[in-house]
Amino acid sequence: MAFLTLEALSKFNLATIVNFQMNQTDDLPQRSLRHATGERGIAILKLALPTQWILRNQTESDYGIDVEIELAGKTVTGKILKAQVRTKTPIAWSTNNTFREPFGSGKFLYWRSISLPVVLFLVDNSSGVVYWQKASGAIPADARLPDEIIVEKKNELKSTLDELINFVTTFRNHVDARKILYRLPFFLNIFEKRRLNVDLDCFLSLEYPDFEELNYVYDETAALMFALGLPGQSLIPWQIWLIRSTSIFGDSGELHNGIHDEILDYLFPMVEKIKVKAKEIIDPENINYLNFSLKARLEDSQISYSAPLVGTFSREFWEAFETDLEARNAKRYSAVKRQTSI
Repeated sequence: MAFLTLEALSKFNLATIVNFQMNQTDDLPQRSLRHATGERGIAILKLALPTQWILRNQTESDYGIDVEIELAGKTVTGKILKAQVRTKTPIAWSTNNTFREPFGSGKFLYWRSISLPVVLFLVDNSSGVVYWQKASGAIPADARLPDEIIVEKKNELKSTLDELINFVTTFRNHVDARKILYRLPFFLNIFEKRRLNVDLDCFLSLEYPDFEELNYVYDETAALMFALGLPGQSLIPWQIWLIRSTSIFGDSGELHNGIHDEILDYLFPMVEKIKVKAKEIIDPENINYLNFSLKARLEDSQISYSAPLVGTFSREFWEAFETDLEARNAKRYSAVKRQTSI
């Protein structure tokens, strides 16, 4: 290790001495530029967040989560998001104003397993501007794992803070999104049934079962839009339609046929988008016992779409399954005997 003599030290001012000591690297722990940049990125993020929000550093055990953030105002809310922070000096935006940040599939699996929303914050170390993109949740709703997150320059945190708040407060994780997606065949059946009942006497009010079906279709449309990550997830509040019905047709019923038809016209373009997006997601997947009904419905299949699943489960599976049914006094038939006879 190099040393300076007293005579040599006398020729240096204090700043020179400190600079010299900071650059002596022999036998000392190293302070990496990566760590320094990462810490600066988190500091910039903290300044960019609303003052009352709470940021908790979680880099001590970094498995893909750098910080935890709790939304807060005058009181804490319990609304929490997890985040990975990546810092660039500067961000190399592409010609279409996007930036691609690669991640291994393991991180996406981990993020999907977290029951809280996960966000990627992209920090420009040069300008101090923060951008963000969803890293988990319903988007994407498909089973395939991506290998990167695409951040758009328009997603500057300052100007899109309300969108981030909406993502956190209305968060549905990947598992919940899949459950909603698999309800699509039943939803489409009800929606099409309601469309067969348009152009009736507009002054007549709906019978209660019809009213309940329409209300279900309305709520489920919003849920499917959200699960598939489609824009326009905030529908006109249901109560507005009830008030409109009374304003136009009087108070003889809760909802009249005329408004029933308007609602279906209003929902129709959304339902078409839902079908297109669902097909994009489900088509590349191999058929399995969870998705086969949805696949068949989106293909308008009239054949026995359960046929490809014959033989999917082994004799051992059905034995265990039927043992459980017997324990619950629910077994009436046997797939095991059928497989044996075949």
